[in-house]
Amino acid sequence: MKYIILTFTHGRVRAVLDGDTVIEANDYYTFGKRIPLPVSGAVPVTEPVEVTAPVEVTSNPNPHSVASTGSATSQNRWHFSGKESQSFLSAAIPLLDFGARMYDPLTARWTAQDPLAEKYYAVSPYAYCLGNPIVYLDPNGKTITIFTIDDQNNIIHLNYEPNMQYNNGDSFATKIIDYLNSIYINGGKDAMDCLISASEQISIVNEIGKGNNYQFVGNKQGGGTIYAGSVLSQSYEQSLSVESLSHELFHGLQQVNGQGGASIFNEVEAYVFGYKVLDNYHSSLDTIYQNSPSGDGNSNIEGQKYQQAFLNLANGKDNYKENFKIAVSNFKKGARVNLTGLYDKFPIIKQNQGKYLLMKYYPK
Repeated sequence: MKYIILTFTHGRVRAVLDGDTVIEANDYYTFGKRIPLPVSGAVPVTEPVEVTAPVEVTSNPNPHSVASTGSATSQNRWHFSGKESQSFLSAAIPLLDFGARMYDPLTARWTAQDPLAEKYYAVSPYAYCLGNPIVYLDPNGKTITIFTIDDQNNIIHLNYEPNMQYNNGDSFATKIIDYLNSIYINGGKDAMDCLISASEQISIVNEIGKGNNYQFVGNKQGGGTIYAGSVLSQSYEQSLSVESLSHELFHGLQQVNGQGGASIFNEVEAYVFGYKVLDNYHSSLDTIYQNSPSGDGNSNIEGQKYQQAFLNLANGKDNYKENFKIAVSNFKKGARVNLTGLYDKFPIIKQNQGKYLLMKYYPK
């Protein structure tokens, strides 16, 4: 069950054509039941409909009506939300396959309990979209959302799945998906699988974060938003975007694990995560590159301690907790990334933090 942005990409098959002839036309009630259409010259749509043989298409002088030999449907199986209707198996199965669960648009209920029902104890585990499909939608219960406006000012809303392909021309979505795929296969799999399966929503939007950088902002629901508009900036080349997006995704991971909030503790783990993903990324390309400055220390004693501890963490050496404490305690005075004092007002750690998430989600 997900709280996500309603956009125009929530695909519903409205018509099936054979040349200029409409052989299936569909309108839907709010919860997905197909509305019988009083179409001239055709048998009205009834539901469910079992299609066991090819539909014979006859000529039709009216392209807006349905030509049928006894049924107003085609062999198309995909209807409400673009999900496959199971009525092709039997007319007695009027269900839609949403992947994790089957949905009955006649009763507006799932046929199985929500696998994350314990997080929604006040809601029926069989309810669809909290009973409000106008505001919410539930594509598969396991998503990272990418939200943008494309080059033609169309609203785009994508649910990320590992190694997905996107070739629809929007430059922001294309780059973000490419970088997410790179992060996933270069050590970020465990962390991203956690985000994908979490009940809390992490959205990636085409807006510039604070200081013209990538930025994660958590919300009260336990999810949050990554402002990633900088991916289109010329100052953010590919390597920097992979590392920065990895860093903000780890902040999202901290948030959904109940450890969200600005602190040096969280920043160190996010910096190490991004650094290691980038290292794996370049190794997979077999390219020569300059190491990320995320682990660089200032030219003082604190800087030397921070840099050595950070590199120990990034290299996966033993004594993780000891090295982590050294990196955290020397971060404000020793880390090059805090040269401008960006993190000076951050607390060292917050009360809700303390679990070493990087030990569990270390980029392998």
